[in-house]
Amino acid sequence: MCNPGVNLPNHKVKEFWLNGVWNIPLLTEILEPLGVLSEALGEIVKVPIEAGGKDTLRWANTSHGEFTTSTAWELSRSRQPPSTVLKLTWSEHILPSISIFIWRLLANRIPVDAKLQWRKINLAFKCRCCRTPDIEIREQLFLRGEVACEVWVEAAAWFPNLPKWNFAISNLEVRISFWYRRLCQADKPHRVSPRKQIIQVRWMPPDANWIKLNTAGFWRDTEAGAGGVIRDKEGNIIQGTMARITATSTLDAELQALVIGVDAAREHDIRIWIEMDNKEVVTLLNAKRFGAAALRHLVTAIRNRIKQVEVRITHIRSQGNRVAEFLARHGSLERKGSMFNQGSAPARAKALARMDQLGMPSFCLREQSYHR
Repeated sequence: MCNPGVNLPNHKVKEFWLNGVWNIPLLTEILEPLGVLSEALGEIVKVPIEAGGKDTLRWANTSHGEFTTSTAWELSRSRQPPSTVLKLTWSEHILPSISIFIWRLLANRIPVDAKLQWRKINLAFKCRCCRTPDIEIREQLFLRGEVACEVWVEAAAWFPNLPKWNFAISNLEVRISFWYRRLCQADKPHRVSPRKQIIQVRWMPPDANWIKLNTAGFWRDTEAGAGGVIRDKEGNIIQGTMARITATSTLDAELQALVIGVDAAREHDIRIWIEMDNKEVVTLLNAKRFGAAALRHLVTAIRNRIKQVEVRITHIRSQGNRVAEFLARHGSLERKGSMFNQGSAPARAKALARMDQLGMPSFCLREQSYHR
């Protein structure tokens, strides 16, 4: 992007800010002689500035944007094809001590006689599990030996209704996989069907001198939409928004919907109760985190907007956010964004808002499962 041989000036990023926004004339004056394309300059200007905020590193390989050693390990290691047997070995349903033993067995790390001889340890070797003792090897001790066969026969008797296995199989991985499949086919403990608890969900109006903003984002592979509705203490629609947007995920759509909604709400009041059905966004904003690296600019843009007003951010189940959900889905089908008020609102949005206004609840089911 830059012309080779040109000396880069020693500037700090904050020197290109003026009153909380990018100083475009200074950027142009410094960067154009360096050969920076106008498109790149446009991308720089789009980056929002959080006044008083500190520089924060974001990690692109996690959903929350924080660095983790596990994701760094995934990036640096060379991955082999997955092994079904090893996946079974390290199952959460097996005690760690047993998993380690099976892993050592498969890796031929059990100190049987043959292994000790290989390590040049001179001892008197013989297998004590057979009538005709021979040198102790891994397969003899755990698969083909007399005691081992008795153990496998006893284990097979636990599953009388299943086909008999072939004791001639001397491959440990095949034997372990076969054993696991038998466990999966065996009768399970009695499970009681989950009980479903019915929960009422009601939209609540804001307090006096407050307005309430409900937003929602809709995302599907080929389409995305943003919707929002602003209502007063009586539940009347002050303003609504719906728009077709370009998003990469549901979270991206939810954040874009919030940006549009906050911009509209700030024109009506400085006390805004924001309510959403996406817990991740609510937690992100209340905990003052920045989230995924790819969405950091959207989060910063929202923070800059809500700093200028008094806000309360809460979560509601989707059944209580019906108006915004409808507007987000409807907006994904629109060619361009639109705004409306109580009189010009879409009929369905108006009907849903009226149900909220009358205090009519929606219902959802919450499962409670247990074993007996």
